[in-house]
Amino acid sequence: MKANDESGDAPRTKGNPSWSKIGERGSTFWIRFILSGIRVLGSAPIRYLVPAIALYYCLFDKVARRSSRDYLKRVSLISGTGSPKFWDIYRHVRTFAELLFDRFALWSGAGERFEVVVHERQQMRKLVDQQKSAMLVGAHLGSFDMLRIVAREANIPVNVIMYVGNSQLINEAFEILDPDSMVRVINLDPNSAQTAFELRRCVERGEFIAVLADRVAPSSRRRVTRAKFMGEDALFPEGPFLLPLLLEIPTILAVSLKTGPRKYEVFMEGLSDGSPVRPVDRKTEISKQIQHFASRLEHYCLREPNQWFNFFDFWPDRDHAER
Repeated sequence: MKANDESGDAPRTKGNPSWSKIGERGSTFWIRFILSGIRVLGSAPIRYLVPAIALYYCLFDKVARRSSRDYLKRVSLISGTGSPKFWDIYRHVRTFAELLFDRFALWSGAGERFEVVVHERQQMRKLVDQQKSAMLVGAHLGSFDMLRIVAREANIPVNVIMYVGNSQLINEAFEILDPDSMVRVINLDPNSAQTAFELRRCVERGEFIAVLADRVAPSSRRRVTRAKFMGEDALFPEGPFLLPLLLEIPTILAVSLKTGPRKYEVFMEGLSDGSPVRPVDRKTEISKQIQHFASRLEHYCLREPNQWFNFFDFWPDRDHAER
């Protein structure tokens, strides 16, 4: 199959919708309950609910359970560990719940309670000193929100591009918790000239742009590239790598992994230096960067297997019966 999906729609397993069709895990009541509890009681009492919430979704969410098993099986084949059991899947889902809870605590003003170690901080520091913009490329691995602490320490605004359709409720909760954050969300809408205009203004102001590059947005089905990831080809969006080429700004891989209670490590690796690339060479350069990104993503997934959170068919070409 070609690197570009000319059909305009990334393949999906029959009967299992793409991630954009999967609603928020949790009702309005539960998110507001947790939000109110953190604000009134603090994070500690509410944190005791996390294991029970994780067990509930592990028992009753078949899509999440099946997707977790598929991913953890791939991890086991590479690392040589045993096939995943139910409690391995539970730990995966519970880790997701714990990191989501950390996000609520962080945005409720408890940032000083987190210990964040930043590796290769000089990459960002040099750009900040030169008042130059950059693209921070991350994944649904660990907690990308920890960049908020890094942004505040560096006194640099970070503009996160994201598809907010299936997570609007959570993002609204974060805005309520911390309206003065240095991190601003820009809704991914390729059909809007306003989005492109906002991004250009960010670059002109020397601000950073950030995006998660391990999911293909519904609007990007024609702009995908296949790369080897966890033993099999997977689809990755070209947009996060094309945009910095067009803007001629550096691209930096940014990964934040939880290493202990309220402890995180942020890793930054340069993917490109922002040098001009001829239009005829862009496709090749993008493919090279995506494969590099996928390889490094696999490296960090194997380091902390339970911290990669894509609970849908990430490798959708396989027959559903194989699972």
